[in-house]
Amino acid sequence: MMIDAQWSEDSGRRRQAEVARASEEAAPKSHGTTSDCGKGTLASTEVTQTEVRLALVMNGGVSLAVWMGGVTHEIDLLRRASCCDSPEDVDERDRDVFNIWRKLAGDARKRFRVDVISGTSAGGLNGLLLATTIGRGARMADIRGMWEDSASLDSLLPGMGERGLLGGASFKQRIDKALAGIKKNPSNQRGADPAGVDSSDETITLFLTATALGGRRRVATDGYGKHFEIDDHRRLYRFKNQTPGCRYVKESDIWKFDDMALRHFSPDNEAALSLAGRATASFPGAFSPVNERELMEHRIYPDPVYGDPASCVMDGGVLNNAPFGPVLDEITKRRVQRRPVDRVLVYVVPSVGRSADQRVRYWECSQSPTLETFIEAVLRPQEADFRSGAEDLHGRLKNAVLGTREELFQRLIEDSYKERNNGREPANRIYDESAALLLDDYRRSRVRAVMLDVINQCINPSTQTIFAAPDDLNEQEIDEILGRDLPWFPSNDRKLLSHPDLKGWSWGLVTAERVLQTFGHHLGDVLRPHHAPAPFLRSDQRKLVEESASVISDCLRRLLALTDAVKTELKRRANSGEGKCEQRAARLLTEVFEELNVRETAGELVDGAAKCFVQALGNCDSATYWINGDQAVSACLTAEVLTQAFAPPARVIERLTPKFRFLRLGPDSMGPLFHEDRLADLGAQKLYGTHFRHFGAFVDRGWRQSDFAWGRLDAAHHLLPMLLPDDDGRQEKELHRAILDAEKKSPGAGADPRSPAVNVEEQMRRRLDSICNGDCAPLDFGQRKSLETNTQTLLQAKMPGWLPPIISGLIAWLLARRFWSVAFREQQARISGRRRGQAVKSELIRIAATGVALPLTVGILVGALAVFLLIIFL
Repeated sequence: MMIDAQWSEDSGRRRQAEVARASEEAAPKSHGTTSDCGKGTLASTEVTQTEVRLALVMNGGVSLAVWMGGVTHEIDLLRRASCCDSPEDVDERDRDVFNIWRKLAGDARKRFRVDVISGTSAGGLNGLLLATTIGRGARMADIRGMWEDSASLDSLLPGMGERGLLGGASFKQRIDKALAGIKKNPSNQRGADPAGVDSSDETITLFLTATALGGRRRVATDGYGKHFEIDDHRRLYRFKNQTPGCRYVKESDIWKFDDMALRHFSPDNEAALSLAGRATASFPGAFSPVNERELMEHRIYPDPVYGDPASCVMDGGVLNNAPFGPVLDEITKRRVQRRPVDRVLVYVVPSVGRSADQRVRYWECSQSPTLETFIEAVLRPQEADFRSGAEDLHGRLKNAVLGTREELFQRLIEDSYKERNNGREPANRIYDESAALLLDDYRRSRVRAVMLDVINQCINPSTQTIFAAPDDLNEQEIDEILGRDLPWFPSNDRKLLSHPDLKGWSWGLVTAERVLQTFGHHLGDVLRPHHAPAPFLRSDQRKLVEESASVISDCLRRLLALTDAVKTELKRRANSGEGKCEQRAARLLTEVFEELNVRETAGELVDGAAKCFVQALGNCDSATYWINGDQAVSACLTAEVLTQAFAPPARVIERLTPKFRFLRLGPDSMGPLFHEDRLADLGAQKLYGTHFRHFGAFVDRGWRQSDFAWGRLDAAHHLLPMLLPDDDGRQEKELHRAILDAEKKSPGAGADPRSPAVNVEEQMRRRLDSICNGDCAPLDFGQRKSLETNTQTLLQAKMPGWLPPIISGLIAWLLARRFWSVAFREQQARISGRRRGQAVKSELIRIAATGVALPLTVGILVGALAVFLLIIFL
């Protein structure tokens, strides 16, 4: 916000006196649940910490879960270091890194919190552990030791009767053990936080994806009314910790707000958490699918209104390996309180965004190897999946709240002060007159948008109109609705723009939500603007702005609960009544709005928030001459009408996306300790987990230790600029050195005593040297022997039961030897100068021939022996 430097001290005192008189009754009651403005419990500080809220989208990647485990470990360490955790509560080997993060966060006056996590497959498992840690106010389990032990082939072999290639039962047992180890630390000192946040009350939402094997089909229609069906196997589960929670419920025939807390991460819900982790990471073929019956309470997609039964589900990465959508929707609902907030959406992905093998582009079409072409086809859906998520993200960023609406609102604020202070009428009268002239167009646009939404989402919830134009409503019916005084859209009285009736709010729920969002984000810019110098605020002024922002955010939270209740009631009553769709939708909306007291409840929330907003700006000597909440709301409505009068229906009812920045956290950088020209472009190749089709990290404990360390280094590289944007490399080098020293130390208390003390940096350098020398995955004799033995055991367990044990063992031994011989040669790409695809194909043919010829040979020998014996004895 820009503050007028010519405003005299006397006029400032007069302004404050006027605001104080006008806001004596400014405390928003909101059904007795919202704190009064200026009467909060916030600590008074001259400079308030900025809260950096991280929303994580965690990609899948099979054994690359180990790298993501390192990333998760480092994010958790930064989160705890920037809060009030004590170094004594951190594993001894990580204390030096913890202290570096703590100093950097303190100097930057930033506090990091993770409040939304969306994950799939390997990313879902790591997200589950982090979310449970936050939701329980606990200390992170030994995620390093867990991945070192649990991600080995020895521990994943299947038990008797299991259908998958790997052991799903043992896999779930390890998830159970990890979750059971996340317990609240009794020595946690988070309660000493000046903002008064108890660690067990932190809000955290976790989304996990899965893919259904079965599922129901959706009926769709084209633009000519022809029906067809669409398969949809997507599954989405939500777990939430929210204190206090907020619902708008009916009790004793009275609708009211209920502050019942949600604690889905408690030990009582551990079975559902474990099953969700097992489901999202059930890699097809490797692990058997699971039944989602016990997860139905947490399933939010498909929409419960469809009534879809429980299905068998597998890895979520099959259909959605980058679940951006739920995160973008959730951050729109987040409260902003106590301190300025920076929102960052972090995409954790263990790749550099391009295919590792780029030689496919040089092949002649007619000479493309069949196997390689098939593999490329399998990988392409992942590309489309990420591209779709990135395009959605790009669209949300373009529609962030810092756009035409807020710019117009800012202009109205500045003009209201400048002209009034000079004794003239406000210059924004032209905006008011323009909005009044466009009110009828706005009303029509709004009614059409709301009607289409209700008809598509409630009255015809099972029909997706794919190619139908959005303006297919009956215009005569729209005219008839506009001629009536209904509670869910404004009347054509232009006085409502300048003198809105806040006791009987008639502008609808989406408009009310936008008004509160605008107030909250504007106060955030007062505390710490993004595009202007921060204004000087005394401690009492800053405290009032923080408290007012908290009250406005609380009003927004309740308004969203009211919106959810309205949507639920609309869907519940959707099949009642007869008549045309437009008439049914209008009648349905009117009934629900009246029964739930939407106008009065929403008006009270908007009124309370507006009064707090004006009071906070007035006491900050801010550039506004408004002396009551009606004027602030009027400015918001003017911006609403001017920006939405001719907007498409979807945009009219679309929620505003809060301001956020996007950060992609991947293995692109080598870091200052490996800053050499020959290593600069290796990217994800430095990870063992990228090899053997992303199963590489399962091979050896040392490989997993290397990938985990790289995860920590990569996370530090990407997170450090949030605290030190102008670092010349020295601080990152110090931080990376501390991380590698931590990884070289012996295991801390509580760690697996079998975990050896290794020089992880030396292991990493050997890995990088081997890549540069053309050996992608060098194995010693013990590693290769272990792989062949495990594969032989696995193959023999899957042999048909009618084969004798000796014959099945021999076949399994030959196939295992042949398979890993091919795999090693494929990775090194040096097979007698021939193309890799052709060589692999020939080797696979030989494997198949061996598998067929060996039983025949044994059968012939046994037959010949039988004939020989018959001849002798007969």
